[in-house]
Amino acid sequence: MAGQWHRGQIAHHYLGDEVWLARYGFRDDDGVTHRVQRIGPADEHDKHGRLADEALIANLEKLLVLAGQ
Repeated sequence: MAGQWHRGQIAHHYLGDEVWLARYGFRDDDGVTHRVQRIGPADEHDKHGRLADEALIANLEKLLVLAGQ
């Protein structure tokens, strides 16, 4: 995956038991959209999926480093 990502619409889904899922569509340079998702740790204070969001963003940044961008 050598594309780039823009801070755009990250979808959040509550899975129950204080756990959130964050999803993002990542478009590669060849036009293929990859679905990237991360589950955040359970946290009673995370009411909007912030921890899952942070895990997803960290993963996207790691993918760009590995791709040499």
